[in-house]
Amino acid sequence: MERTLKIAICDDEQTYLDILEDECLRFLECRNQKAQIFCFQRGKALLSSEDEFDIILLDVELPDMDGFSVAEEWKNLQRPGKIIFITSHDEWVQRAFKVQAFRYLYKSGSGQDLLEALEDALKDMNDNEGIVLEGKEESRFVYFREIRWIEALGDEIAVFLVGGHLIVRLSLKKIEGCLDERFQRIHKGYIINFQFVEHYYKERLVLFCGKEFQISKRKQKEVKKHYFEYITKYAKVI
Repeated sequence: MERTLKIAICDDEQTYLDILEDECLRFLECRNQKAQIFCFQRGKALLSSEDEFDIILLDVELPDMDGFSVAEEWKNLQRPGKIIFITSHDEWVQRAFKVQAFRYLYKSGSGQDLLEALEDALKDMNDNEGIVLEGKEESRFVYFREIRWIEALGDEIAVFLVGGHLIVRLSLKKIEGCLDERFQRIHKGYIINFQFVEHYYKERLVLFCGKEFQISKRKQKEVKKHYFEYITKYAKVI
């Protein structure tokens, strides 16, 4: 049975709320995608909803609380959903990255920008690539999107996940060959998933969790090239 998509739209301007809803309906109709759309005009109303959403279109400027506070609380509650910020300003782009927003769109942009963001969100939701890891006490399938970083531990590696870690008897070189383009070896002892990088500096990377990793001098040029290719393709701000 086809899965029904759930989309939340939160904007205090009724006119723009209607525009966003119409654009979403047009997108869904073109793809023959079943969906439910829920509209809110207050951040607290969205947070109090008992429904879980696949995609959330969220205005940055709301009358009761700003969109970033809504997103932070949503994430703290470990609720699912890809957040797409909608705003008239560009000074808050960095905050959007801090709450791991999926996209940041301008109200002055074209409807095509929104359609492309929705299309990318659907593709990302179908990101089911992963690897089977045989740990000391368990073997499990791990999605690539769950892996934050991998660390060499002599004859073993530690795979740090969104919800814990696994110790696997495997070399860093061997697992590196099984990973996709979101991963980069930055040092002889570490592989990083660019999905979780908040800040890039010439000599180090900082993840959203605050952990820092030094980039070896030999790898700096390669890491810079790969990182900017990745964010240009997947983490663009429209």
